[in-house]
Amino acid sequence: MKIKTEFTADNLTIFGGYFNIFNFFNKSNIFKKLDKYISVKKRKKIYEKIDYIKIFITMMIFGFKNMNQISFLNNDKFVLNLLGLEKFPHASNIAKFLKKFRHKHCQQIVDVKRVLFKKFHKKAFNLKRLTIDIDTTVLNLWGHQEGAEKGYNDVKRGNRCYHPILAFIYETKELLHGILKPGDSYCSNGAVEFIKELMTMIPYGIYNITFRADCGFFSQEILLFLEKMKFKYIIAVKNYPTIINKVFSIKDIAYKPFEGKSEIAVFHYRLRNWDIKRKFIVVRTPKEYIDPQLDMFGYEQYEYQILVTNINGAPKKLVKFYHKRGNAENYIKEQKYDLNIGKLITDSFWANQAIFQFTILCYNMLVWFKNIFIGKSELRTTIRTFRERFLLIPAELIKRSRQFILKLPRYFIYKEKIKSIELQLA
Repeated sequence: MKIKTEFTADNLTIFGGYFNIFNFFNKSNIFKKLDKYISVKKRKKIYEKIDYIKIFITMMIFGFKNMNQISFLNNDKFVLNLLGLEKFPHASNIAKFLKKFRHKHCQQIVDVKRVLFKKFHKKAFNLKRLTIDIDTTVLNLWGHQEGAEKGYNDVKRGNRCYHPILAFIYETKELLHGILKPGDSYCSNGAVEFIKELMTMIPYGIYNITFRADCGFFSQEILLFLEKMKFKYIIAVKNYPTIINKVFSIKDIAYKPFEGKSEIAVFHYRLRNWDIKRKFIVVRTPKEYIDPQLDMFGYEQYEYQILVTNINGAPKKLVKFYHKRGNAENYIKEQKYDLNIGKLITDSFWANQAIFQFTILCYNMLVWFKNIFIGKSELRTTIRTFRERFLLIPAELIKRSRQFILKLPRYFIYKEKIKSIELQLA
């Protein structure tokens, strides 16, 4: 079959689903709040401050990996009309605008995040208890970005990176808070201040909060703060020699069967600089392969996982509860690969911090949109899947009787969902 191509169709778009998403953003007053809160000075030539913010948020929602991709939208009359623009600025102008951001402007974005979080978390979920997973990741960089340093645990490789800290709500997938840090910053540096700030995000009335974290957050300062605030926690323990020696001193009879060939035991211990004893859970698992030289005296070799916690309950259940924290790593991958954290960057640290905060804001807005308008069935779907189902819809923009009409596919699989969303946003 021969097919002839003609470039004669007008006003087509592949982003037909953006109408409802943009409408949700608009009705939530996010643009008004950002325009009001962010004090970046911008002399009007062609574009207002809020125009740049709308454009940048649109780029993140569309999944653009670099700012030059804005040129793809220059002939998309639908997106231009939606944003109230005649044309899009050059990528270099968007970067220049972002480079105006400083520390105070990044905090102003956080202020907007706080207002919106308290409003929409309650509307979308209204939970009484939360599990907060704190984690860090590495964003490898190539270039001369401010704050990009060799990773504290990756000096030999020489990779320059950022080392952000993130806090997710396990039950809802919301990204409660996050900050961008230089690559050579250790996990727990500034962690207490970070936790204090993320607590200001949580809506009033939620007091039952449990924190989970890896061994990078095993520090006396963090444990004392969580205990002072009467928060529950379960945190992986660093392999300090004193703790390892204590674990080795546990008698075999103290261990109980756990999962497979693993065994579990509980002990209470006070480190040298601690004021009190704390509860530790240790899981030991025989290594699959034992080096004969290491086994020359006939001692069985184990791998150990040690946790510290202030939660009462069966040790087996607590370890299984901690292992669910693995979802946080999947959520971080979603930020990296679906929202391109670390891709849309400039050479300015504070501009990159602002981009990071905008990304968190966009991510949460999409989580709330999914839960409020589509339903809980979409809560665990990734941003990429959501984009494919409800954003990337081919459409044609026409004008009839002085009114713009967006023509969507007649037999679109999610037609009823789209109609339902429109009715709810009407």
